[in-house]
Amino acid sequence: MTTSGTANVSGADERVLIELDERRRATLGKLGRHRRYLAHEEPNGVIVLIPAVVMTETEMRLLARPDLIEQIEQTAADRASRIRRSRLKRQDVEG
Repeated sequence: MTTSGTANVSGADERVLIELDERRRATLGKLGRHRRYLAHEEPNGVIVLIPAVVMTETEMRLLARPDLIEQIEQTAADRASRIRRSRLKRQDVEG
């Protein structure tokens, strides 16, 4: 596998030759700034990599509720509004 090319400081016109190894794997080198990508191939053969994150379904449902996000942010900002819950005392069991 070989990667070669020149990098522009601004990154606007960066072109790097990427060659696949025998198992069709590629190394992104300096191009890879993220850990995960969604990839698809265009009809003309262009491969598009889109930075991605993995989240649970619960996280996705929470992020879909801006009202809950706002409530969480308000509670985090205002310590006086937090409700303190008491914890049950752990009882030692003799056996």
